[in-house]
Parts: sequence; C-alpha cells; structure tokens
Amino acid sequence: MSDVEQKKVLDKIERNLESAGGKIEKNDKVGKKPLAYPIAKEKIGVYYFLDVSIPEEEVQVLNRAIEVDDNILRHLLVTGNG
Repeated sequence: MSDVEQKKVLDKIERNLESAGGKIEKNDKVGKKPLAYPIAKEKIGVYYFLDVSIPEEEVQVLNRAIEVDDNILRHLLVTGNG
C-alpha cells in the first residue's frame, strides 16, 4: 500500500472519529512488518498505533467502520478509562 493510500485510510478513520465526536490523540506509524501468515494474499502489513478519544457509545460504530474497510486487514480496538 502506497503512502497516499495509507493517508486516505487514516483520513477516513479520522473523519469517522470526528463525526462520532472523537479525535486522534496520538498517531504512531510503526511501519512495514512481515505478517505471521498471509492475509488476503498479503505477506507484509503496515502497522499503526492510534490513541483516540471517542464517546463510549460510539465505540461500536467506529469498530464497524474499521471492520468493513477492505484496506484494513486486521485491527485491535482496546477500550479503557484514563
């Protein structure tokens, strides 16, 4: 995935967050790493760590938006207080 395509995916996530009343607090690009096993015929993944704030009632909406995006192979959404 090119840098331009990555930016489009991140912009889409940010728009979803903003429409849900949230925002990205921290965006760390971990970079390209080999996957443990191929996913959708891909062997390399681009990893990001996003620290976001979002109202609790909107977490499932954001999770669903990420799940249906074909450009995102896997994600982990962790909620917590603080």
